[in-house]
This record gives sequence, C-alpha cells and structure tokens, in this order.
Amino acid sequence: MSFKLNLITLSLLTVSTSGMAANFGVGHANTTAVDTHKYECKRCTNVIGYSGEVNVAAGYNDISDIHAGNALGTAKDGGIAAVSGDVRYQSESGYQARIQAHQLGMDNGFAHLSAGKAGLYEFSLDYDAIKTYKAGDVESNLWHNDGMLTPSDAINSFDLAQRREKVALGMEYGQDFYGAFVKYSQEDKTGHKSASLVSPSPINFGLPTDSRTKQLDAGVNLSG
Repeated sequence: MSFKLNLITLSLLTVSTSGMAANFGVGHANTTAVDTHKYECKRCTNVIGYSGEVNVAAGYNDISDIHAGNALGTAKDGGIAAVSGDVRYQSESGYQARIQAHQLGMDNGFAHLSAGKAGLYEFSLDYDAIKTYKAGDVESNLWHNDGMLTPSDAINSFDLAQRREKVALGMEYGQDFYGAFVKYSQEDKTGHKSASLVSPSPINFGLPTDSRTKQLDAGVNLSG
C-alpha cells in the first residue's frame, strides 16, 4: 500500500498540528496591557434600599361545590381578600431582610420573613396554612365528645376538611470555619375526617381532628 502526499497536504497538516497545540483559554490570555481601572459591569446590580412588589387581590365567592376551595385557596362564600408579594431590603453595611407572602388571608397561603447580615447571621419566621376539602354539609346524629361517640337527636352538620397551620422560628450563624443553627416549629391540625363503625350495620360519622406537633432542630457544622 502506498501513500501520496503533496505540498498542500503537508502544509495543512503542519498548520493543524500547531493550531491544536495552542491553548486559547481565557486563563491563558495576556492581560498585562489591558487597563481595567475603568471596568464597569452594567449587568451587575446591587440595589441599596427597598425593592420588590406587593399584590392585593379581592373578589367574591359563590361556591356550590366545596372542592373548588382546593383550587381557589378558600371555600368561604362572600367577599374574600388576600395579600401576596416579595419585598427585599439591602443596606450598604451588609444588613438585609426579605418578606415573602402568597395568598395571605385565605385558607391556603404562606408568609416568610428573614433578616440578618450577609455571611454572618440570619433570623427567620415562617407561617404556612393548608386546608384540604373533601366534602361539605355532612350530617350525622353521632357526636364525638372527649373521645366518646355519643348518639343524639340533634343533627351535627360539618365539613370534611383538614386544616394545617404551622409556625416556625429559626436562626443561623456562621463565621470563618464554623457555624450553628436552631429551628423550632409548631403545627396545629384541626378539622374532621371520615370514619365508620359496624354496630350492627355500617355507620359513617365525622371524626374530629385536633392535634399539635412540636419540633426542635439544632446543629453545629465545621468546614476545612
């Protein structure tokens, strides 16, 4: 087998070899003759003071199906209102704060507040409310009082819905190679859920829910 190379082919191979060997990475650029004293990043923004937006929503509900509350944020009939927003504060000395809210004032919404100094410490406060609707205008002649299921001539009317309301308070601190955090939360769960018994025939009733869960998290971390 024989190969034929002409001068043009040899020239192309020579140029390709030297080109692939060159490194055009930014880190190898020669910037000794570049004047960077007047450099300005027009896309780099550091807003001092307040920035953000706040929205207020208002309307009127006329709900015939309670399940609509899962999509609308509340199953309440009549006038409704909510506040949403995201507002930030930044100072020249490094202190910062942020307030976030979504549908605050309805059955489903949340709020978050944090404040502190960048890279040093931060305090936070959180509020979450979630309500899930299963059925509305449920009637039963069984009452559940203090753990006892008691029959009654009166009709008990209620909604099958579970509401969770959670409040959390936290703090983070970090400096150099060490840091620490602590967070406490409390969640209340109320409402009714479906239950049944056989005595002698199946009977459905609403079982009240009323519980509270507390949680404490804390830790220390080291790096390096």
